[in-house]
Amino acid sequence: MHKNNIFLSICIPTYNRVEKLKAQLERIDKDINNLDICRNIEIYISVNPSSDSTLELCKQYAQMDLPYKFKYRTNEKNIGPSANFMEALLGATGEYVWIMSDDDIIHEGGIEYLYKKIIENTEAGYIFINYFKGKNKQLGAGIPPQTKDHMAYSFDQFLNEALLTYSLVSASCFKRSLLSREKLENRIRRGNYSAKDDDEIGFFSTANFYPQLYWVLDIVTSHPSLIIGKPLFTMDHPGVEYTRKRPLQEAARVSFDHYLRAHLDAIEFHSHVMNYELSLKTKIKVFRFLANENLNQIIFHKTTVQKYDVKAIRTAIPIMIRKFYLNPFFWVLHLPVLLLPSIVAIKIEPLRWKYIVTRAKLGKFIRNFIYFRYTSL
Repeated sequence: MHKNNIFLSICIPTYNRVEKLKAQLERIDKDINNLDICRNIEIYISVNPSSDSTLELCKQYAQMDLPYKFKYRTNEKNIGPSANFMEALLGATGEYVWIMSDDDIIHEGGIEYLYKKIIENTEAGYIFINYFKGKNKQLGAGIPPQTKDHMAYSFDQFLNEALLTYSLVSASCFKRSLLSREKLENRIRRGNYSAKDDDEIGFFSTANFYPQLYWVLDIVTSHPSLIIGKPLFTMDHPGVEYTRKRPLQEAARVSFDHYLRAHLDAIEFHSHVMNYELSLKTKIKVFRFLANENLNQIIFHKTTVQKYDVKAIRTAIPIMIRKFYLNPFFWVLHLPVLLLPSIVAIKIEPLRWKYIVTRAKLGKFIRNFIYFRYTSL
């Protein structure tokens, strides 16, 4: 590859998190500075206007004599997270563009690993990158970690393995030539419910929280995808209680729990996906994944909101009923927890986590037992 060609861009959208951005840039610099491939790597930052020293940090890096390319842009106004994701992807110059949150932690050697895997599989239009959840991996991985990476040549194969775990923005790397502003912008607009049920103004009311789900869909339905089973980064998750109780009014200026609203966007995406040709096995697997996540989001909402959020519940109920009306657990567990006072969810949550931990341990024991029996034959 020619020394001046940018093959991989790491695209980082950011807003008012200079310390996290600084730590991210320092980690990346340490990881790639001495690599031969670093001259073919670009770091591209898209900044929503910030009141901290984010811009000064970007200017500082832009003035450095770095062995890799560093570039940044600033939006004229706060265009919201989804549009900032888009600007980060479209502004980069690499043949492949990896969108990376400013607070997720790329593992040592992760960039080089991804780079080499793409070189080996340039037919891929999209790359799913597996990840750990929580600094101590206490929340598991996006998909079960695998030692072998492989191509998926159909949407059914891709969805069966990745499920909806690619909703985490940092898990996505795209072939840039397959992206266009028109297509990305069309997917940012939210589905039907917001126009009817949300009278708030601003980007949090009009933008889809998961545009990347549609961006990926548009590519993997017509191009091969590469699934990297080895986790290459860790999602920095300080815990549900912290993330949901931190002040959001300054950024969102809305009363609706935006985490629950994001989940409703995911439900709408699932309804959209069911229009595609999928095997029964994949449909069942994805539905079970979404149903489990539905209970998670209901409990997270009920245990962290400071008051009974009538607006959120009124919006969520018809969407959830349309999706889960055939699931008996929705009627006997999901819906009552959503409607009843928060104390019910608070009592249920510890028991639910004990069940999840026990199920995970049992599953690991069974997998290890099968593996032992298989390898001993």
